[in-house]
Amino acid sequence: MKKIITITTMLLLGLVAFTSCEKEEEKPTGNGEGEILSFSFSGITGATSSIDKESREVYVFVPAGTSLVALVPQITLSEGATVAPVSGATQNFSSPVNYVVKTSKGEYVTWVVYVLVGAANDVVIVNSNITTNTTWLSTNSYIVEGTVYVDADLVIQPGTWIRFKPDAELVVGQNQNGSLLAEGNPTQKIHFTAFDVNATPGNWAGLRFETSNKSSVSSLKYCIVELAVVGVNVYNTWLKIDNCLIQKIQTKGIDMSNYNHTASAPDITANEIKDCGDHTIITNSNSVHFIDPNNKLTSTTKGVEIVNNYSLASATWKKLSVPYFVNDYVRVNGSLTMEAGSVYKFSSSGAIEFGGNNNTTVIAEGTPTNPITFTSAATSPTAGNWIGLYFGDKTQPNTAMRYCIVEYAGKDNASIIVEGSSIAMTNCTIRNGNNYGIDLAYSGLVGQFVAFTNNIISNIASHPINIYAEAIYTLGINNAITAGTGFGIRVDNDHSATNFQNRTWEKQIVPFYMEEGLYVYGSLTIKGGNTFLFNRQGLFFTVGTYSGGIVSTLKLEGTASDPIKFSSAAASPVAGNWSGILFLGSASACSMSYTTVEYGGYDSYYLGNVSIENSAVTMNNCNIKNSSHYGIYTIDGGSFNGSGNTFSGNVLGNTFNHVK
Repeated sequence: MKKIITITTMLLLGLVAFTSCEKEEEKPTGNGEGEILSFSFSGITGATSSIDKESREVYVFVPAGTSLVALVPQITLSEGATVAPVSGATQNFSSPVNYVVKTSKGEYVTWVVYVLVGAANDVVIVNSNITTNTTWLSTNSYIVEGTVYVDADLVIQPGTWIRFKPDAELVVGQNQNGSLLAEGNPTQKIHFTAFDVNATPGNWAGLRFETSNKSSVSSLKYCIVELAVVGVNVYNTWLKIDNCLIQKIQTKGIDMSNYNHTASAPDITANEIKDCGDHTIITNSNSVHFIDPNNKLTSTTKGVEIVNNYSLASATWKKLSVPYFVNDYVRVNGSLTMEAGSVYKFSSSGAIEFGGNNNTTVIAEGTPTNPITFTSAATSPTAGNWIGLYFGDKTQPNTAMRYCIVEYAGKDNASIIVEGSSIAMTNCTIRNGNNYGIDLAYSGLVGQFVAFTNNIISNIASHPINIYAEAIYTLGINNAITAGTGFGIRVDNDHSATNFQNRTWEKQIVPFYMEEGLYVYGSLTIKGGNTFLFNRQGLFFTVGTYSGGIVSTLKLEGTASDPIKFSSAAASPVAGNWSGILFLGSASACSMSYTTVEYGGYDSYYLGNVSIENSAVTMNNCNIKNSSHYGIYTIDGGSFNGSGNTFSGNVLGNTFNHVK
């Protein structure tokens, strides 16, 4: 560090620049000629000036609030010297001003005058590493040149000003253990700013804390950090940042993308971060919870960016004053709570994976007035702008989404994927998605719901839900699901032989699209209002096995106002588009009420829309029509009974009993 001679003058505090005199500079003789001995301003009292004869620089400190655009300098020179611009000539000191001094021998020397805002008795140039414990005094003004490594304990007193030359930075704990304790107070803040008062954001590099930073010692409190590339960069370490103002930053206010701390209490508290060219804060997913909601974060288009991390202890992602942004695939493993009112915005590669590697519980619980929103970061969002939310097979069944909005997702497969796990979803809205809305049949593993009620799914490009048959019973009531023509709830073609244990399929207002036939083993009740559409010939809805197999019961509980329908998925259906409902010998106590079965009869052995072999079915008020063979086909002792049934359009007849 280099200390400059200080001269008390009648001046004001500020930063300055101006250029004059194009005459070619000559080297002085070194005999003390061509020197500026004092520099002051007319009409300004209480200022100080510091003169560095070696570098030929003059630093003038003036009180806050002084206008620098029209100051009148008073200059004292060495004997016989003259200066241009002349002493007493009004100048704009908003930028550094060059003064060319002519010696008595006719030689020329250029001096640079800087006017800085802030009182100081001494100017200290810092251009070498700090290797011994050091205290920076508020009575000095510090100017940092280049990269300065803090490899010892550096304490900065309240009220101190530290100014950085272009590209300069302070790096704490890079080479060996070091700390930076910069704790101001509400009336004496510590300033980290650019040397040039006309500097624009990005003029200097910023404050950087590295792996060997003494985390328990370092602290920024009541500091102002401005005009840097990155305000504060914390790499593989941590520190407390409290009640600081970080502003006018070229990129990110705080970079926590490699933050490393295992505590639970927030480290980033009560700060104001604004006017950043990029996000106010960038953090890895393991450190989001260190950002307290009492920070005042301001941005019109950015917020807090979350980048990837593979582990997460118990944590809460709090509602902040700006949205969270996810620009890549973020993996969360652990226990996570997401606060009501939070907004998450995703770029085209953005997604959050929960429970892909370790047991994970997620509670994303909004309210009717403060939902949690997962949306696109695009200015004009469209369906499929981002990937979506993924719940892996390590997701725990107490995971819940309540009053959440998921929109503009589904870039790759679905807006929400539940793979081999169970979650609760209530009062949520999934909308404007590409591909599936919710995929519970991803990669061969059965996903299902612990609860699924009062949800809205709309404006989905494909099926609102993709599901295995064995998970349909987890679809609850009062869901407002809409779908385009040819879409509904897709029942995937794997896991088609399903052992139902007293399962009930509640009414859904969109049809089920059956990709394959279904085998019902056990007990299944289907409520009125459901429609099942079969995609091709050869597909049966089969109940039970042959005699002696698993006892199986199907109850179709349609009503006059909410009938059940089994039909073809063809846009223009015809008889024989699919095979039909088949009751085999182990079917027992089966019944059908207010059920329509149509466009079946395709099979060459079981020839009815409804075929009954060696079992009995009660049918009341059913409509059996448009079979390519028979309406009802009984074989090997099969039978049906009931009343109020109607038949029409069955090619070979309404009923036929085949006796072997």
